Amino acid sequence: MRPSLFHDPVETLGALGINATEVADVILTHLHYDHVGNFDRFPNARLHLQERVLTYATGRLCDIRGGGTGHAT
Repeated sequence: MRPSLFHDPVETLGALGINATEVADVILTHLHYDHVGNFDRFPNARLHLQERVLTYATGRLCDIRGGGTGHAT
C-alpha cells in the first residue's frame, strides 16, 4: 500500500505531544479549498488571515462556482 501524503492535523500534533485544544493561534496563509478547514478542531485558537486574502476569497473577484483560489492578486 502506498503511503498517504495526507495527515490529520490533530493526530499529527498529538504525536508531538500537543493537544489541539491548547493551540492558541492558527495562521492561514491562503484559502485553497483542499487545505482549509478543521477550524472546529481548534476551539480555543485565534485564526489569522491577511485581509486581502479574505477579501479576494469572499469578494467580487471570487469565482462563486468554486470558491475562488484564495490567492490575492
